[in-house]
Amino acid sequence: MKRYMCCVMFICLLGISGCSRIETDVSNGKKDPQSTINDNSYNIYQITGDTDLFDETIDNNPIDKEYTKEFYSDAETTEELKNIQVKYLNIWQDELANAVESYTKCLSSAEKASFSVAQSQWKKSFDDNFSFESQILRDADNGIELGYAFDYLFLSEQREAVRNRTIRIKYLHFLLESSRIDPDLPENYESLKFIYKS
Repeated sequence: MKRYMCCVMFICLLGISGCSRIETDVSNGKKDPQSTINDNSYNIYQITGDTDLFDETIDNNPIDKEYTKEFYSDAETTEELKNIQVKYLNIWQDELANAVESYTKCLSSAEKASFSVAQSQWKKSFDDNFSFESQILRDADNGIELGYAFDYLFLSEQREAVRNRTIRIKYLHFLLESSRIDPDLPENYESLKFIYKS
């Protein structure tokens, strides 16, 4: 019986700690669509000893810092939240285009051709998937009741997808550079640079 009571108390404590975490992710009724920032390791393959450098660069990138500030400090209405998502979706799209261009310069002719196909397929998949989801979710005949936050959360999903693709390409670029550049000269890594200026 004593063991049973201990188990029940442990489960209750887990539930309480889980609830408190959920509360910290919500501020003034706003659900943070990017609450996992700085919780991930971007070092997927753990190939080089310089991967902390990559993780630190991504964790401290200027785009996420400005995004978090604007999301929590500047936005009050749903329309303002939506505008922030549009703004940072466009910023990450510019960053993605730059990452693709920089990475392509490091590749052989055959690799460039393969990467171009892969990137085109990613873009088509991105467009097709979000277009399809929007069509299904917004079709009145489907009877899906969307909340007031749907527009900005849907845009947030797109922003996050572009952000993840950008980081992925920057990481692959970083791995190539790690084999060619002195690790004591991080300023020479193009993969660690962001074109965004706040």
